[in-house]
Amino acid sequence: MAHSNTVLGQMLQLIPRHVFEYQVENLGWQGPKPRKLSYWSQLVAMLYAQLSGKKSLRDLIFSLGRHPKKLYHLGLTPVKRSTLADANEQRPARVFARTYCQLLSRLEAELRRKPGHRRVKILDATYVPVCDSLFPWADFMPGKSAVKLHFLLDAEAGTPQDLHITSGQVHELEVARALSFAPGDLLLLDRGYVDFSWLYSLHQQGVGFVTRLPGNIRYRVVQENPVPVDSPVQADQIIRLSTAYSRSHYPEALRLVHYRDPETEKDYVFFDQPAGLGCPGGG
Repeated sequence: MAHSNTVLGQMLQLIPRHVFEYQVENLGWQGPKPRKLSYWSQLVAMLYAQLSGKKSLRDLIFSLGRHPKKLYHLGLTPVKRSTLADANEQRPARVFARTYCQLLSRLEAELRRKPGHRRVKILDATYVPVCDSLFPWADFMPGKSAVKLHFLLDAEAGTPQDLHITSGQVHELEVARALSFAPGDLLLLDRGYVDFSWLYSLHQQGVGFVTRLPGNIRYRVVQENPVPVDSPVQADQIIRLSTAYSRSHYPEALRLVHYRDPETEKDYVFFDQPAGLGCPGGG
């Protein structure tokens, strides 16, 4: 019977096998010697688990066992649950981390070749519940532990450029202030990052941002911009913060956009100060 390539097989072709084997040769000694399960088989099995949304190793092994012929063409040897569990626990993660970093570098190099490529980045954070006994440092609230995953994503490639893990009590701004951005970057943020002192420092570096306006922010409109007829954009305005405290931290003008979602009819208010946007003078 003729071999029919699978979607997973096509994806694995994007991973240069010689790059992965080089990492195994140089870093594999840090873990136990492979038994019948090779590092490549471990990688393919865990990629399949991630892409198919498997919730346990037992579920993963059962699913893999249903497709023995397809696994052969992926270079995957038969996998046992206990063997895969030992490999995940004992083998060095650097083998896979270094491979990922090299693939990410190749992707970024390809994106830089695109004319007019704009660096749009997403900065966000999320909680991940963890076991108290395994993560005693991950304080969150009484009786509960959680780590907080802070990440910076390239919006076009969908790849993380920066990743930090802290206890659940660390505010996202504490991590954001320590990150570096290049002039011309445009950051997409949620309201947890609205600190006008930090946002103004981004503006001074030539870094743009777009985020939602918190409901307690007071401002005055200094200019109304035209909006297209029948547009979901309800208003496009230039504003200035009106309280002395806010104005001292962000003394320049901001752009405010009122948007109504056509499907849900829910209203959103965004504000930004993209790099290069001219600000009207006057107080």
